Amino acid sequence: KLHEEALKLVKKRVVAIKALLNAGKSLSKLLISQKDYLLDQQKAVKETELSMGVLSSQANAFRNNIYKTSITTTNLGIGTKELAQIQGTYSDNVGRAMVLNEEGLTAIAEMAKGTTLGAEGAAELAANMENFGISAKGSAKLVEGILNTSHAMGVNGAKVVKSIQKNMDLAQKYHFKGGIKGLAKMAALTTKFKMEMSSVAGFAEKLITPEGAIEVAA
Repeated sequence: KLHEEALKLVKKRVVAIKALLNAGKSLSKLLISQKDYLLDQQKAVKETELSMGVLSSQANAFRNNIYKTSITTTNLGIGTKELAQIQGTYSDNVGRAMVLNEEGLTAIAEMAKGTTLGAEGAAELAANMENFGISAKGSAKLVEGILNTSHAMGVNGAKVVKSIQKNMDLAQKYHFKGGIKGLAKMAALTTKFKMEMSSVAGFAEKLITPEGAIEVAA
């Protein structure tokens, strides 16, 4: 009986040891995966840093800003790699090495998740807004307002935002009452009536001349 009890105890210990070994293997795989993930994140930040020509004396502050912001934005599904993409795309579209602060990065991350633009699309839209004197935080507020207005009109807000991004050059070509907000209103209306903004702009050009107005009336 003592022998049988001892054998049972040994078997239990063997099972426990096997479970511990399997747990160790799983932990090892997890650590390797985590290491690869962190290296991928660091690589993305480094690439953005180099493409922007960030000075070596400013590099630590640049990286720490992105890493610090990622603590907040990870909850939105925007990690360090996506923040690096946002910073790089924003800088490219603004046309100068403009470094976003934590508030600006967070605002664009919120735009990326609140619309269907994604990280790079949101950064591109924010950069275009910057060219009109609207900050990243201001862009996020404007997009939030557009989404609310679109919802009230029964229009797909994501489509309206994409339409604005696609037709930002119209704001440089034409004078909209209310500036970008006027462009946003036009985007919402054209989306509601299933029209292309470029077609409406061409229509407006015809109305500028007497001949065009007569032709449209006819």
